[in-house]
Amino acid sequence: MNQRNIVSYALTAALVLLSGIGTTYLTWMLFDTVRNSDGAWDDALLPFAFLPCFLLWAAISVLGGFAYACQPSNRRRLVAVVCSAYTVLVPFLGCSAGKYLWQHEFDVNRRSADEVVEAIQLHREKHGTYPARLAELEAPVRTTFQRGRHEHRLEYHRRGKGGFVVEYHYGWYCYRYDSHEADWSRFD
Repeated sequence: MNQRNIVSYALTAALVLLSGIGTTYLTWMLFDTVRNSDGAWDDALLPFAFLPCFLLWAAISVLGGFAYACQPSNRRRLVAVVCSAYTVLVPFLGCSAGKYLWQHEFDVNRRSADEVVEAIQLHREKHGTYPARLAELEAPVRTTFQRGRHEHRLEYHRRGKGGFVVEYHYGWYCYRYDSHEADWSRFD
């Protein structure tokens, strides 16, 4: 085995390890950041969030360039190209998956909040008044929402006999349903 083959194997091993471990960690970091964001902005889309991805990609591309030059065969050269592409594409996929899950959990929680509003309206139709507490509703309703690693509580406030307010919080935002307006609104 000559010196070029030894360097080639060492550079390829370093390239595969760096792209595999580094990209997996950065992908998880971006996924977790987006999924657990408060919705105020796309945290993972901020420039500083993708800076580590760019630096990892640059390091892998440079290392891949050296490994590519040392490879005696085209098949092994393909490893350098695939690792570089992997480092660019996979973090974006992780970010997209986190955004999808964030939206899915948000939609599930909103449907649950809508079910609470419907149960309150049904209670008024049957009893002539809004309930004093959510525990008075006939059908059990979900008042704790899970989104990522965050848990949010639904709050209910009766406004005398004339209305009610239901609200829950996501980070900076408060989502409120006011029976007088019969619609959801968002405040920060």
